[in-house]
Amino acid sequence: MTILILNTKTATAIAKTFKTATVNTEKVLAAVTVAYREVYKNKNDDSLKALLMFWDACEKSGDKKVIAKMRTTFNRASNAVHKAAGIADAPAKTVKKGKLVDVVPRNSKKTAVDVLAANLKSTGVAPAVKRVVPTSIMTALDDKSACKAHLKNLEAMLKTVQGAERIKTLKFFQNLLTA
Repeated sequence: MTILILNTKTATAIAKTFKTATVNTEKVLAAVTVAYREVYKNKNDDSLKALLMFWDACEKSGDKKVIAKMRTTFNRASNAVHKAAGIADAPAKTVKKGKLVDVVPRNSKKTAVDVLAANLKSTGVAPAVKRVVPTSIMTALDDKSACKAHLKNLEAMLKTVQGAERIKTLKFFQNLLTA
């Protein structure tokens, strides 16, 4: 990484570079916002493919700063689209394993069960039917060796975790894996 020295001779050149980077960031944000709006409102597959290809290309760069900036861009874009649609508390979007999914905030007091219930509710499933398990989870549960590994991790986490809601969530998933 090149370290720039800011002085009276370099200030103008650095400012131009900074301005270009800022403009490019805003252009990318606008492009991601438009594409996500098409996915959100019109279920546009081409826009979804473009978003996923963009995410994949940024991840393949291997640059942690690029990946972080991309994650922030997706969060800002999806939040802007949700806000424009009048859904203020909708979770931001991210990409996991090639799929566009809801972000679970790190500092949220919501548990994974709450997020799952909210996702079920937003897809039209009655809130009382919280025990319905999505197909993607059922597919993952079919892999018995992965389930055993996850079960060991949950058991280790249960020994160290604090808080009734967290313990409740871990036990929920532990029961799901042992079912």
